[in-house]
Amino acid sequence: MVVLAISLDTQENKVARLVQKKGWTFTVLLDSQVEVACRYGASGIPRTLVIDREGVVRHVEDGYSPGTRELLAQTIEEALK
Repeated sequence: MVVLAISLDTQENKVARLVQKKGWTFTVLLDSQVEVACRYGASGIPRTLVIDREGVVRHVEDGYSPGTRELLAQTIEEALK
């Protein structure tokens, strides 16, 4: 499993400080030209996609609400099977 975060921020040092502050160990990429966001039709932040081994988008979630964590965990487990 690979976890990637994509920031729309244009300031790399600002993103780097946030990553360090949060202690994130996954890769955070910059999309300051909003190319990836457009490709995946991002209409909210955060936008979460679960993409399986074949490159098929299995789940899309815009925003974050109660229950999102549990739903995501279940979706990821199913995609890893």
